[in-house]
Amino acid sequence: MNLSVDKINSIKLNFIFCMERTGSSMFTAMLNKNENVLSTSEEPFVLYLYNKYHKKNNYTKAEIDELVNDFWGTTERNLSLYYDTKENLRDSLYNYMSNLDFHFLCKLFYLHFIPLKDKNKVDVIIDKQIKYIHYIPQIMNIFPEAKVLILVRNHKEVITSWKKRKLGLTSNAAYLAKVYNINYAKEKKTLDLKLDKVGLIKYEELVLNPKIELKKACDFFEISYSDNMIEHHTQFNTYIDRMADKVDGAFLKRMKEFQSNTLKPISTELIDEWKKVLTEDEIAVSEKINEKLDISYGYLKVSKSYSYTLTDRINILKAIFEKKVYHKLYIESPLWLKMMVKKRK
Repeated sequence: MNLSVDKINSIKLNFIFCMERTGSSMFTAMLNKNENVLSTSEEPFVLYLYNKYHKKNNYTKAEIDELVNDFWGTTERNLSLYYDTKENLRDSLYNYMSNLDFHFLCKLFYLHFIPLKDKNKVDVIIDKQIKYIHYIPQIMNIFPEAKVLILVRNHKEVITSWKKRKLGLTSNAAYLAKVYNINYAKEKKTLDLKLDKVGLIKYEELVLNPKIELKKACDFFEISYSDNMIEHHTQFNTYIDRMADKVDGAFLKRMKEFQSNTLKPISTELIDEWKKVLTEDEIAVSEKINEKLDISYGYLKVSKSYSYTLTDRINILKAIFEKKVYHKLYIESPLWLKMMVKKRK
């Protein structure tokens, strides 16, 4: 990488906060159609490396080698598709060794995502790491100048997609609804701050009115809009094809299945899919758990009154423990412990 220090410092860093199955990969692919935007894949390195490195400014080559190994050890295991080589990253860090405060360091890590993209033209980086929804205040504290766009989708649609994809600890609707509730209650608190640097976009409006909503998002991030950004799948498919020989075949197959909708043109066919999948009780318990959020985000209630069963209460507690206790302990644990946990997964 041959970018000047001034160029790297001038690049703005922003975030998208959302859950899985909210259309975030499609949205990211749209943004990446802009040559001035680098919207990165989901790697949680900022939080994982922060405690160990945020006060460090001076590095030896041996310390950089350790840093690179720490980065590689905390990744979500999809670097072969979306990231440059370990050697190239190390060489970049060597090259900018005298400038490595934590913000500059993070930008260097980001700039090695999507290696086929010309980084000389990048003015804005937009990260949409899914795990950051649990740590919104921490991310905003680390990057106080960053803009934050919250991406929301009807909880019944999210639950439907999670059930189909067998995500989460269980496919029980009360558990999934409470996971959604915990996540988007945090985002609602962020929106309630009414800061100029915090915005909202709804999946349903994005697919129903893509030009209008994508233009709003571009205005928010202060990037240029063009109609070809809506044809997100064309560039995404081309990128996948060009990187295919560098990626394990089994992983590529799983990725294409998981991101099947991102490989297709924008569509409204998944809106109201929950009506075909969820039972009356699943709809009712989900709406009971997320009643206040539905009002805030403008989603209509369709079920009648509902009383929690014992199974519902157990699954709600399971979600609370996972998202409020386990995640807090995990993010505050030392880096070596995180890496040990990841190796056991």
